[in-house]
Amino acid sequence: DLQVMARQGYCTVKPADEIAAKVAGKALEEHAAAAGEIPAAVQLPYFYVAPNVALVDLAIDTAPLDVKFEKVNGKRHAELDVVGQALAADGAVAGRFAETVKFDFGSDREADAFRRQAYRYQHQFRLGAGSYKVRIAFGAGPRSLGKVETPLAIEPWDGKRLALSGMAVSSQAREAADLASELDPSLLEGRKQLIAQSREILPSGDRRCLRNEPCYVYLEVYDPTLAGRDPAGERRIVDLQID
Repeated sequence: DLQVMARQGYCTVKPADEIAAKVAGKALEEHAAAAGEIPAAVQLPYFYVAPNVALVDLAIDTAPLDVKFEKVNGKRHAELDVVGQALAADGAVAGRFAETVKFDFGSDREADAFRRQAYRYQHQFRLGAGSYKVRIAFGAGPRSLGKVETPLAIEPWDGKRLALSGMAVSSQAREAADLASELDPSLLEGRKQLIAQSREILPSGDRRCLRNEPCYVYLEVYDPTLAGRDPAGERRIVDLQID
């Protein structure tokens, strides 16, 4: 009755430079510093994956984006280029990523409705401990739609003492799939899911919760003394204050 759980793949090859291989993303990165800012709400909670290394869960709610739709294979199609940079205190680029987000709708009405509503962008990336300015630039084709900037401070952690992650605040949550809620997060492929007690927290850019809405806060506690042991019931948070 032995159950074996493992990753589907493992590779130690140095990852390719996504931006260098992406012409649109490289051009957008060059113009990001001069682009105007987009009205937006941003959250950057982080979760340690190793001593002094964190996975940053970026969530941005922006004003409606002026993207142009074209007819492709009977659908209304548009693409949004996104480039992210984490700038250290001396201005050096400590981390970056590039992505093309594709939108497809069946009618002009659906495409117009998308252009009128706020846009939510989410991405996860790794950074070392330190203080940064995170800049996210948006572009559609040759047009730069603007950028979002926000500070980020990742506390140092040597893996030998008790520590807390950042906090993801949201008014939305859903039941997690039974399999995902039972597995160790390190065994899940792709995006890290924020799951606690069989519920997945869906982070947004806005940290505010209305009085008539539920408010969820997801964070992780790292206790080296529990390594290799079942932590259930061994630690209890008795007083948590959130600013």
